[in-house]
Amino acid sequence: MGHIIKLIPVMVILFSSVTQADIEKLKQESPSRIYGKTLILTDRLTPSLKGLKGVYVLTEDVNPDLIKYGLHRGSIQTEVETKLRRAGIKVLSKEECLEDPGMPYLCIRTNSKKYASSGYYVFSVRVELVQKVILNRDKNISCSAVTWYSSLFTGMIIAENAHQIKDTVKEGADKFIDDYLSVNPKE
Repeated sequence: MGHIIKLIPVMVILFSSVTQADIEKLKQESPSRIYGKTLILTDRLTPSLKGLKGVYVLTEDVNPDLIKYGLHRGSIQTEVETKLRRAGIKVLSKEECLEDPGMPYLCIRTNSKKYASSGYYVFSVRVELVQKVILNRDKNISCSAVTWYSSLFTGMIIAENAHQIKDTVKEGADKFIDDYLSVNPKE
């Protein structure tokens, strides 16, 4: 999690120095999508997926301004759940998640903020697996913690194409599926 605290200010500095002239130039070069990706390696986190029997999918609310442009919490949730099922990963109900000893859930976070009056939105997407963990120093203490996460995807998009943020969510879901299947091969 410390990585995120360091990355977000970089994104803010990057986009706060964008002028209206820069926006106009970007519109001509890439009218539908301007997007960057911050890479964070997840290989060291993959072993935490071993033995999972499934995951509950929790999609956080999206910016209400972008709903009219096709970015809906429900459609993101459905697309991620469908991808998991097609890959052979069980999607747990909320009740099943709470009954599972690890209470594993895949959290889909999409954040966006309108950039001035440009019509563009700065956005970030992160896919995280949260599980119940037990502290090594005291086995009586357990809590929920992020045990796996995708890269943090950041970028800028014109409002009319906000639905394309789902493509970025799918990239994070694909990374989860690849990592999950690497330690839980199909029988």
